[in-house]
Amino acid sequence: MGGGMSRIMPGIYVGGLTAAKSQIQLNTNHITHLCSVIHDGVHLDSGRKQVVFRADDSPDEKLSRFFEDAVNFIHEGRVSGGSVLIHCVTITLAYLLVVTDFPLAELLKAVQGARHCACPNHGFLVSQLNVTSG
Repeated sequence: MGGGMSRIMPGIYVGGLTAAKSQIQLNTNHITHLCSVIHDGVHLDSGRKQVVFRADDSPDEKLSRFFEDAVNFIHEGRVSGGSVLIHCVTITLAYLLVVTDFPLAELLKAVQGARHCACPNHGFLVSQLNVTSG
């Protein structure tokens, strides 16, 4: 992903680790919560609430095991009046599937419209489709 963060909807931003480490970007966008999916032990000492899910960027990775906890964390951030930076397009889509009535294809198009480099891998999209059809 690119270095900045992109506003997807009020209170929801998607961005890379560079954005998550930038106090200027975090403060400018009033980020109160960070939600990351990463494979290594990066801890962001930002003074904000954060959750980190350990996973590889691989089509075989089952991100669905994180969906419930991630959605709850993101929702907590929003209902408390905060904004959430999510470092995973797939988790962002999982949240949007829960809180909107839009189908996955429309949500993906909207996220990519806001963040052109948003491109979850094929395995992640398949796991999303399993959530919506299951």
